[in-house]
Amino acid sequence: MAEHLRQNIDYLKAKELLDAELLEALEHPPESWRKKLFEIKKTGTISKNGIFYHSRRDPWQEARRQLEALALVEGRAHVVCVGAGLGYLLSLFPQKKVLSCLLLEPDREILFYLLSFLEPEVIKAINLSLHSKEVEKDNLEAILPFFQGKNVADIKIFYHRPSHIAYPELYGVLSQRLQKLLEKRAINQATIVKFQNLWNRNIFLNIPMLLSCARYSEFIAMNRTDNIVICGAGPSLTDSIGEIRTWRKYFWLFCADTAFIPLVKAGIYPDVVFASDPQPINRYYGFHHGVSQSLWCMDPVLNYHLVHFLYKNKALVIAWDNPFAADAMLRALTGNRGAMEHGGSISTNAFAAALQMAQKRVILVGQDLSFTGGRAHVKGSVLEEMVYTQTNRFTNMELHNFKQMKALPAIYVRSIKGKKLATNAKLRVFHEWFEQQARWLKTENTLELYNATLEGAFLDGFQHMSLAEIFHEEKKVNPPTYPPQRQSFLEQGIEFLEKLKREIRELLDFYNRQWEILERGENPLMKAQDEALLKRLKQAHDLIALRAQSAILQITESGEIWRKREFYKSMRDSAWEHLLLVKKALQAIKTSLGKENARSCLK
Repeated sequence: MAEHLRQNIDYLKAKELLDAELLEALEHPPESWRKKLFEIKKTGTISKNGIFYHSRRDPWQEARRQLEALALVEGRAHVVCVGAGLGYLLSLFPQKKVLSCLLLEPDREILFYLLSFLEPEVIKAINLSLHSKEVEKDNLEAILPFFQGKNVADIKIFYHRPSHIAYPELYGVLSQRLQKLLEKRAINQATIVKFQNLWNRNIFLNIPMLLSCARYSEFIAMNRTDNIVICGAGPSLTDSIGEIRTWRKYFWLFCADTAFIPLVKAGIYPDVVFASDPQPINRYYGFHHGVSQSLWCMDPVLNYHLVHFLYKNKALVIAWDNPFAADAMLRALTGNRGAMEHGGSISTNAFAAALQMAQKRVILVGQDLSFTGGRAHVKGSVLEEMVYTQTNRFTNMELHNFKQMKALPAIYVRSIKGKKLATNAKLRVFHEWFEQQARWLKTENTLELYNATLEGAFLDGFQHMSLAEIFHEEKKVNPPTYPPQRQSFLEQGIEFLEKLKREIRELLDFYNRQWEILERGENPLMKAQDEALLKRLKQAHDLIALRAQSAILQITESGEIWRKREFYKSMRDSAWEHLLLVKKALQAIKTSLGKENARSCLK
């Protein structure tokens, strides 16, 4: 047993799956664990809270039944185990040639026994990964890499029932978080498939701005203040306008771009507006003559119509880094702008920025995270105005709100006023993100969190108070310092895009050749020179692969049969589309450079 434990620990250490605290618990366990280990060996099971973890008659037969119930496809299966007891089932996985196994085991005592009994050859054969952290401190995000590139149909989840009965506060919570993580992942993947082409297109068409705008990290480094209010576009924002106006001089005002026009209509100009929506309809959020009164903090994927409008109206713009290949390649030229912590919405972006600059308080306003009063948006929002312009007997504001509320199944949450409010799974993700941030800050930071939203979902970890109650004794604050626009990289951008254009042409020729082979009914095989070409043009190839991500996800994660025709067609179309985008970006840069040169001559 001791030999098995030592070998298993060494294997998990080599894979960097054991943090220092867990390693200490396994290598220097309490004496009571050691004594119980020998008793377990005699009985073949363990009892905790009066629940036996395995059959006292034949635990191996029980494990075989569990294996049969999982219905694993031999040589294709990946398994997530939420608890596994002493590991009998894991020992049978090599029979089904399980490709990989992820074990979620929050009980470190049970994990000690499992690693003492489980043969090292089994752990290696099933490519075991381990996740064992305190449930109250963990959101399971760290396990996401396990699911990448795996066919959803081949992933099975096993819940060890006795563990759940013995410790529902451990395993029950863990199971719920796993389910929510998988739901969130499904939403994110659907978003990627739906918007990836739009994101990539916007990055290319925003290149002139990205080559000259200031950096997000510069703005963060230059600014500190006591109080920051973050304004969302929830339905209750309308009733908070008067209070925001009254106390406006006592805080910096950050807002989501969806709230920008309702605020400026009321004569309230935010210090910083956060914007990241790529869809064409979202360009209207900033179409106002007052855009130059605020600093705009943007994601490179922001709709290019809005970016051009900001540029034309001389608004100050800063940008953060985006993980897309197109932006990563661009940052190799201009340098990093600073990473933004994404919680999935613009308001979470603003909150993440505020946490780095606020020294005393961060306050939420208009952050309903629910359909308050049966409404989806604040009155006076751009989306609402667009609905009114299209009102007829088939569509009106009431029908619009109904569609928004019924797009996903309703979930009811406790409101700030103690009532029940309807929300949905998408808004619930953001709700949980805010509460999670509050839990982390409680142990790591002295920053005070307030929710001054008048009505909406109750947020654990936030103090629910009005702005009048918060600021009645505060001093006025100075506005933030805006970073200067950076050195222009327009000329270097032309050189960069010309090189990229040549590489994409080579890839387009390659995929055209592969397609022609398929059209003749032959099977296209990768030759040595083809592999050398793809290796040499790896960056450009990764870039055009994003356009084909929908087809790739269907192949790798959605159970679709590998079909070369669809794959090569997607890659060929992507190369052609990127070639056009590069040409448009080149033209835009040359136009911007011409304007810069003209201004220099006038000076």
